[in-house]
Amino acid sequence: MNGSGIFAFYWIRRYFPEARCTSARIPDTGRPVLWEEEEQNSGHLVVLEERELKAVSRHWENTIFLCACREQVKIGHQNTAILLNEKASLPRVMNAALAIWDRYEKWIAELEDAVNHLYSYLAVIRSCDCLLEDPLALMDVQFRYVGYSKHLAARNGYEKKYVDAEMRLPLEDINYLTAMPDFRKLESIQDTFQYICIENILHKNIYHNGMYVGRLALPASGDPVKDAYYRHILTVVAGYTERLYQKLGTFRLQKQSDNHWKQILTRLLAGEAVDQGVLRRSLENLQYGSRDRYYLLQFRSRAADNENKLNESLASHMESLWPGITCLVCPGKITALLNLTRYGEMTRKTFTQELAYFLRESLLSAGFSRCFCNLGSLPAAALQTDIALDTGSLMDSTWWYYKFDDYAYRHLLRCGSGTFLPEQICSPVILILREYDGQHHTQLEQTLYIYLECQYNALAASRELCIARSSFLKRMERIQALTGLKLEDREQRVYLELSYELFRLEKNDGQ
Repeated sequence: MNGSGIFAFYWIRRYFPEARCTSARIPDTGRPVLWEEEEQNSGHLVVLEERELKAVSRHWENTIFLCACREQVKIGHQNTAILLNEKASLPRVMNAALAIWDRYEKWIAELEDAVNHLYSYLAVIRSCDCLLEDPLALMDVQFRYVGYSKHLAARNGYEKKYVDAEMRLPLEDINYLTAMPDFRKLESIQDTFQYICIENILHKNIYHNGMYVGRLALPASGDPVKDAYYRHILTVVAGYTERLYQKLGTFRLQKQSDNHWKQILTRLLAGEAVDQGVLRRSLENLQYGSRDRYYLLQFRSRAADNENKLNESLASHMESLWPGITCLVCPGKITALLNLTRYGEMTRKTFTQELAYFLRESLLSAGFSRCFCNLGSLPAAALQTDIALDTGSLMDSTWWYYKFDDYAYRHLLRCGSGTFLPEQICSPVILILREYDGQHHTQLEQTLYIYLECQYNALAASRELCIARSSFLKRMERIQALTGLKLEDREQRVYLELSYELFRLEKNDGQ
């Protein structure tokens, strides 16, 4: 890996303030090495003594010579040298050069980690904090701060002056900038540029698929070396920012807590044990309640050449569309956990209607699990989404999404209950009635069960329940209104009978 020549020169000046460079153009070089009269010097930052520098007899490509000589030394053959202009031992100079190189490598490693593992623009910005004296800021097209060097901005007074309560540039500054006749033209500048308006700032535009999406900014200093160094920082950070935007498709902030929550979900989906205290704290951080209701969804492509869309960019887009959803990118699919309770609190839109529009536009299909409250049920919910998609795409190929409840009966007949608990594959009628009974202290589910046990004899069922026949009939009307149950449908009757048989078997096994 080659390091930046201007990066090296800037930090050499921090160690040795009187250092100067003999060339206006400073090449990028490799790791610091000591002088040897062999080819391995080429392409490196070469640390050498004055007598060795005077003996250089030819041009060395992409090489910087670093020497501690005090007197003026003539550098021939168009070579580039950094002269420290002070007396310093060779080990001291070499140690300084190695420390600078290590600083550069650490920075690049942190940028790679921010893009490939943390998926965080804030982590990209934060990686530069130890390299800068002034705050680095990333802003979107709406003048909203995606992130900035908070400590440096507070220390230098920029945060108080240029960040409002909504994490935007103050409105008066926005109006002033947009009124400038040349301001919009800045969006087409590909290289770093300096713009003096309100403040003297160095900028680098961010592009996605050729479209301007945001801008990086660093205050200019007036020092040519420092400004060249800042321009280099902007160029490198812009490259990593664009790579991350390519993955996410948005400037939506990816918090560290989001990544931690996704790691927990990944473990739960794999059936691994998760510390309940850690899980509870994560739910509290998300403001999820202990009784919240969830759906698990699985998204697949409807076309073979469309699978490359199932990436972090699409997942991030879905998370920005629907409140309460968390997406995990898996090979060939995206798995999403929807907090239905949170979604209902934050929007009045019907999720399935919004989903259908999205699926048609994206050429995707989705499978729904059964609704659940216990996150320990995630492995079963994942299997339900598989069954919904696999069975639904065969039986109802023109549909855009498939619900497990529509195919659970068929799966039960063909494959049995398998690893499912009774409540994970039983008739949804039973679950609806049990939930209603728990909330309203009624006995509708027991009424239905007794009616089945009495072979659909209303008089016998009312006697068994010790209620009037008219009261029994009112209960049955309520059951039909809540569940849509039609007992004249043979399939629904068989499904109910099988479901209750599963519960009986589970009870007997437990005994």
